[in-house]
Amino acid sequence: MKHQEHYITILLSLDDPDLHSTHTLTIDHLASLLHCTTRNVKWIIRKLQEEGYIHWQSGRGRGHHSTLTILHSLEHVLSVYFEQLLTQGKLQEAAQWLQHPQLPHTYVQRLQYRLEQQFGLHIEHHGSQTLDVLRINQSRILESLDPAFVFTAFESHLIGQICSLLITYQAESQTFIPQLAHYWESDDTDQCWTFYLRKGVRFHHGRILTAEDVKYTWERLRDLDSPAFWQFTHVHSVVIHNDYTISFYLHRSDPFFLNYISSLCMSILPHDHDMADRGRQLVGTGAFRLTASSENHIVLDAFDTYFEGRSLLDRVDIYFVAADYQADRRYQLFRQNKATDYTDPAQVNYKVIGCNFIMFNFCKEGIQHDSTFRQVIHMLLDRPLLTEQCSEYWLKPAYSLFPWKSKQTHAPTYSLEQARQHLQQTDYQGQPLKLNYLNRAENHAVCKWLQDRARSIGLILTLCPRDSFASKAVMQEADLFMGQEMLEENIVWGLLNFFSNRSTYVRQLLNPAQLKELDQLLVPFVAAPLPDYSQHVEKIEQFLHTSFLFIPVYHSNQKLLFDPSFQGLYPDAFGWINLSKLWIKPTLSPKD
Repeated sequence: MKHQEHYITILLSLDDPDLHSTHTLTIDHLASLLHCTTRNVKWIIRKLQEEGYIHWQSGRGRGHHSTLTILHSLEHVLSVYFEQLLTQGKLQEAAQWLQHPQLPHTYVQRLQYRLEQQFGLHIEHHGSQTLDVLRINQSRILESLDPAFVFTAFESHLIGQICSLLITYQAESQTFIPQLAHYWESDDTDQCWTFYLRKGVRFHHGRILTAEDVKYTWERLRDLDSPAFWQFTHVHSVVIHNDYTISFYLHRSDPFFLNYISSLCMSILPHDHDMADRGRQLVGTGAFRLTASSENHIVLDAFDTYFEGRSLLDRVDIYFVAADYQADRRYQLFRQNKATDYTDPAQVNYKVIGCNFIMFNFCKEGIQHDSTFRQVIHMLLDRPLLTEQCSEYWLKPAYSLFPWKSKQTHAPTYSLEQARQHLQQTDYQGQPLKLNYLNRAENHAVCKWLQDRARSIGLILTLCPRDSFASKAVMQEADLFMGQEMLEENIVWGLLNFFSNRSTYVRQLLNPAQLKELDQLLVPFVAAPLPDYSQHVEKIEQFLHTSFLFIPVYHSNQKLLFDPSFQGLYPDAFGWINLSKLWIKPTLSPKD
């Protein structure tokens, strides 16, 4: 296939690569274009001639140039080569061709459609066996599948499919329900919490789960200094009574403790297995087991002996392929590698609880320490105008983490002249400031809009799209960040985690004095009865907003589009579906 790739590269470099057209080229130019030696170029030319792709006429003598005549059209060769990549499962390589700057837009559209057809739900036949296989594409790299360090929504979703918790939170009833623990209780002081485990639950590597695995999971968080361990610093001991009974003893009373036990970091792991390499060998007790893992592709197979019942899907293939960000999450149905054509798909709308926001880096010196300067950014963010001019992304103005609070807020808007006057009151001297954000089309559009508004008043923002913020160096270099917080179904715990987890923007960007004040506001937060938590949230948001430490920008409204044959499609707070519940309702023939 390499010679086809060379041929396509050559044709894309030409101004008019029409069939049978002739072009003057030099060996040196081709060597530079194909990133190889002149000797290799001659071999490539000979190979392309032998296979009938080109006619090559060597120039003889000084001033006589070589000529190349095109014998196969770019469209035909590119389509054949692209299909070969797809057939071989090289989706990453195929996607990279779509990013080629010289590729005509009409070609990009056709090839993009063929690439999209590789994703969705496929029915595969292996002899007499029929498998339901869901292929999912993610446009960014896989961060980590280690429950001790996971932070992003998609990785959290995957861990939830692979691992299980002692108990889980049910948003509808606002109660906790059994999972690996079938029963639990606390003493009269809420300082001792005891969990009784199900019997016969197997890990993916075959061993039966016991209380030792629960204790190991907690100790692992402690020993690895997990950012999530803030939830368990008041646990002074964990005692195993027998294989299926375990107690957590606390230094103080904590009626909120079940929220911590049900958090993702307490996904129960086997004590006799090393996950290695950021969870790439993760073993759990969940509906799917991780059977293959690489930088660009992971495979989840249904776990036949899953304690809550086998998944209705047989396999999930997840590819990490660069692609344009799409606000709609689509679940398409494919049969025998042909897309089911539906122009009116079923739809599930869901609102993300949380918002995209601007924060400032208080851990480095700079103008961002001036509250008047931060107010300038706030004044530039005319949310109604922003959401109107970026309407294709279905944004809603945000003045709070909560969409319902933003809807009730009637915030003033400011003119560019007012923002300019405030900027002149600061010590800003025209220096460029770095604005970091995750590299998605929606984020780029919003940041570009803000950059243009800032430039109009003399404020220079340099846009720095990033594929990840996992690196501390990346975090430290920026002056401003646009981030996103999506709260879990357990909103109270989600808020507390957002303000307390070391991995969040809040903990990484605020300085020690600001964090100390925030932590004091969090003390009564967990002591309040759940219906009363809103008053504490109000105080925390007031602290963050009054000094412009945290500036809400917009809320995302998203939707799932899917074939009506899909059943069991219930999105969680992040818009992801429980893969173990997804199935296809077959089309039944009418009774004769």
